[in-house]
Amino acid sequence: EEKVKQFLTNVERDYLVTYPSAEIEKHFLLLERMKTEGKSHIVSFENFPNIGYTEITIITEYRRGLFHKIAGLLSSFGINIKGAKINRIVDNYMVYTVQASTIADEPVPDSKLADFEKILDELYKGTVDVESLVEGKLEPKSFRTKVPKPETKVKFDNRTSEKFTIVEVSTYDRIGVLYAITKQLLLANTRLRMAKIATEGNRVIDAFYITDINYKKITDEEKLNEIREKIFQALKE
Repeated sequence: EEKVKQFLTNVERDYLVTYPSAEIEKHFLLLERMKTEGKSHIVSFENFPNIGYTEITIITEYRRGLFHKIAGLLSSFGINIKGAKINRIVDNYMVYTVQASTIADEPVPDSKLADFEKILDELYKGTVDVESLVEGKLEPKSFRTKVPKPETKVKFDNRTSEKFTIVEVSTYDRIGVLYAITKQLLLANTRLRMAKIATEGNRVIDAFYITDINYKKITDEEKLNEIREKIFQALKE
């Protein structure tokens, strides 16, 4: 009971309004298990066949650029990211919730999930080169190649949040697109603290809540234009 009270006292408000109570309970139990077992991270999978995806939940201590690498690992297996949320839970612990599917919009097979969990362990050991695994993976979904491609748009919002600059990216859905965007945010020396990823038809609509390396909002127009151009270029390539 004391652990629950302490958790709810210190937990981030943004996290509380993002997840329903059942998910928060699940995250709390996973976090306690991770601490008890002395692990660097913990993963759980839950299939939703009626909706057509597998929900992957990863809880870990904050590591700059980690979500970029997770997106890369999923892309390397040809796994489609239909949606994702990143939130700081409490202290320095983060939760990554990813809605993943096959290209045919079905839950991810158990064998692929097992392979992903294994290579994620190797990532924490520093024995995986994500860049080489993802190389050449930014490609259209095969059954959508003849569908008109939505225009790529990149916008910035410095009004909605007091703490973060929000980068809104809208583009056509491809394997590896999330990896490509987060790579540019990482190279621009930003910190990703929260994200909301959604797919509508053949369009992905992503919102990334970022700060500069010193945890401050990015207001310099030249810097914002630089980030915009790099994202445009990466998605074009």
